Amino acid sequence: MNKSKTGELVKQSKLIFLLQLLSGQILFICLFPAIVFSQNRVIDSLKTELHNSTEPEQFKLRQYYLLSKRYQEVDIEKSQEVAFKLLNISEKHDSLVRSLYAFDLIVQNFEVLNEYDSCVYYAKAAINTAIKVNKPWDVAYFQSLLGNAQINLGNYYDALENYKQAVEYSKNEPEMFKYEAAFLNNIGGIYHFLGDDLKALDYFLKSYYLKKEHGQTQSLAPSLINIASVYSTLEKYDEAVEFHTEAVKLASKNNDYYNRMKARTGLGFDYWLMKKYDFSIANYLKALQLSDSLNDKMSKANILAKLSSVYYETGKKEAAVKCAEESLSLSKEINYQYGISSFTRTLGDIYLSEKKYPKAMELLLNSIAVSRKIGAMDNLKDSYLSISKLYENTNNAAKALKYYKLYSTIRDSLLKHEEADKYTVVQIKYEMEKKGREVENLKHENEIKELKLSKSRYLLAGFIAFFSMVFLFLILLIRQNRIRNLQKTIVLEQKLLRSQMNPHFIFNTLAAIQKYIYDKSSLLASDYLGRFTKLMRFILHSSAVEQIKLEDEITFLENYLKLQALRFDDKFAFEIETDAEMEPDEMLIPPMLIQPFVENAIEHGLRPLEKGGMVKISFSLLEDYINVVVEDNGVGREKARELREQNRPGHKSMAMKITKERLSLLNKKTKRNISVQITDLYDEIGKPCGTRVILTIPFIFAN
Repeated sequence: MNKSKTGELVKQSKLIFLLQLLSGQILFICLFPAIVFSQNRVIDSLKTELHNSTEPEQFKLRQYYLLSKRYQEVDIEKSQEVAFKLLNISEKHDSLVRSLYAFDLIVQNFEVLNEYDSCVYYAKAAINTAIKVNKPWDVAYFQSLLGNAQINLGNYYDALENYKQAVEYSKNEPEMFKYEAAFLNNIGGIYHFLGDDLKALDYFLKSYYLKKEHGQTQSLAPSLINIASVYSTLEKYDEAVEFHTEAVKLASKNNDYYNRMKARTGLGFDYWLMKKYDFSIANYLKALQLSDSLNDKMSKANILAKLSSVYYETGKKEAAVKCAEESLSLSKEINYQYGISSFTRTLGDIYLSEKKYPKAMELLLNSIAVSRKIGAMDNLKDSYLSISKLYENTNNAAKALKYYKLYSTIRDSLLKHEEADKYTVVQIKYEMEKKGREVENLKHENEIKELKLSKSRYLLAGFIAFFSMVFLFLILLIRQNRIRNLQKTIVLEQKLLRSQMNPHFIFNTLAAIQKYIYDKSSLLASDYLGRFTKLMRFILHSSAVEQIKLEDEITFLENYLKLQALRFDDKFAFEIETDAEMEPDEMLIPPMLIQPFVENAIEHGLRPLEKGGMVKISFSLLEDYINVVVEDNGVGREKARELREQNRPGHKSMAMKITKERLSLLNKKTKRNISVQITDLYDEIGKPCGTRVILTIPFIFAN
């Protein structure tokens, strides 16, 4: 599309937006006097009641609350004055529940006044009060308000912790699931902002499924928007547009202006990345209109900054500068620290490209100062690079190099952080090899010590020399034995790790997930991909620890069985049962003892079946042991051996051999016997009908 046509469409969009905005303003101006008049009548009535009342002050608390609430519509400072009066009277008469009402008003008012530090202070005070009066839902509510304030201050990790605590408290209230879903959404949003898209998608899906489980179809739009944002980050733009468009439809159907605005903003960003600039601008303008109708200044600042980038990229530099300046002005007005950091840099980059170096320098230095203060490393990195270019353009090579080095340091640090998960397996392997080298070094050290001792033996006499040699020999023997056991343990752990990461299982599972993606089952594919990632992380983590919670082992087995069922097209089902008297979150056992037997049941017992397979795992308590029963209805061990010889003659399974070696080592180390009993099952006519494995595993309680 040529530039003149593009410019014409942008002008038309601007005109439509301006007309809609003006009509909204006229409507508000017409209605505002009536609203104010109505509120003032109610306020006057409440003030009269309070003035003429002869009741003690503690009985007037409800009137103070209603008065402050009414003042919020017309005079926020007066509302705050009454709210503090309500708080003082409540505390004076030890009415802590009424204090919570006062705290709610106070935090809300400070948020409107953009005084976020005060929001933090009074939200924390409210949390302490809610804990005292044992109000879990109120704790969750004020934790979320605290999280909101911390986001506005740029304290994202603090906000994460508070939202997570809000989730935990809301779980104690069965009817509060919709708030729990909202908190999960917020957590996912912060992780997405921080660049951890795997965790972000995990929390978005949790929120989505929680809403669907309770039939909350009217509130699915935020989850769709956030899932779309992850797809956009992953450069899956068609999927992102699909989810954002669905969110627009849902939000419009429910008259949800806020999420319509968010979905339109997302579409604008998707189309920008796809270089479909007309669609991008049109959606941003619609989002701006909605932000004005909501009086949402923070969202408006973000939308203007994005629109500025589109304008600049399409050659509309004046419009780009105007949008960037308005965005920065709004951010300063509401003390939006991250916005100030980001939009100051954006405006500085525009002036830099226009060779207006003094103005660019001033803006970029301001961006650096704010970015350092709030820890916005991406903005800090980009600002360093821009200043380096500025100094290069002004022939100041020394300062250009200085800022480029600062840019490189942060860039490398961020890259390392992003790639950390990819290198987990390599790191574990390296640590294992490092242990092996340490063992070899110990051997060499022992040999050197032995040589030195052999020289000194000639100087020792008779009886003392003999017993000294015996004593040293025993020490060396014990140490060598420990070293050999350590080596054996490390080698066994490596073998166990390799056996758990069965390449056929990994390949087939990923292929099944890929099939769901191709079939457009994006949410289901994301669910299984999340389970697969958790499974891999659990295997890597548990290979480096001696004990894990039984609860984690059960979760691991559940994920493993679900992925195996996916791999085999659901030709088998499974059940996991736990005795009610057990406390899986308090009981520790060695990791991954049960999985090899479950894998045997699937690979050798159920694999030959066409359908109707079943694996049942049950956990029960036997004094200070856990009794684990793994039972399948497969073809039995004898038939499995015959089939294995036919298909893979001479093949020997290493997984069970490694497991037996590991059990032997654990029994020696813990001095508590882990027993395994394998029984072939037969039906009434003596035909094999499965296998039962009974493991008796000692456990300890977590501290």
